[in-house]
Amino acid sequence: MKKFIKYFVLFFFLFLCISCTKELDFEQADSLELTPVLEASLIYFELNSEEIIEKVLLEFGLTEVPPTEILEEIFPDDLIIQLSDTVETAAFNDTFFVKNLTRADIFYQISNSTNIPYTAQVEFLNENNVLLHQSDFVITPATTENPSITEQTDSFVDENLNRIIQTTKMVVNMDVGVDLNFVTGPEGSLIFNSAGTFYFLIDAE
Repeated sequence: MKKFIKYFVLFFFLFLCISCTKELDFEQADSLELTPVLEASLIYFELNSEEIIEKVLLEFGLTEVPPTEILEEIFPDDLIIQLSDTVETAAFNDTFFVKNLTRADIFYQISNSTNIPYTAQVEFLNENNVLLHQSDFVITPATTENPSITEQTDSFVDENLNRIIQTTKMVVNMDVGVDLNFVTGPEGSLIFNSAGTFYFLIDAE
């Protein structure tokens, strides 16, 4: 099976909270505080029906879909295909993050246009593979004409910030519930997208 297409691209949008309509008092420069915001695309992949079928066939040692009568004999009623991939997040451990981060919002959007259900977990792990945080998703079946959309935002503030700062990788685990109808007539895809908004407070002393 082809590996997930992943992106982990960080790009800064620095919004310095200094009023442009008020005259700046340079005598207060020592107490100047900057509040930049960083927006980052964390995880993105599209899993199409053909890739899922390829994984199903591997479970049975097949390279192509056999006739329906053979599938009916070997195909279980509750087949679950497990998929997993990892994204490194070393940027979270950067000195800038550790020293200045005040809040992090992690947004997820999952679009499913296949006729099969999924469950997914995103695990935040530290360098010792200790679980720091987990986000869980139940993704309902849909159609190509009317895909299901699952959205969720996890916010990290105060003591929860350590869960982000100590994270060195994010692991996506998916359980795909495949039935015989999907194997014989696959269509649609699953699109998983995750992005983060990170808020900082920089003391300009």
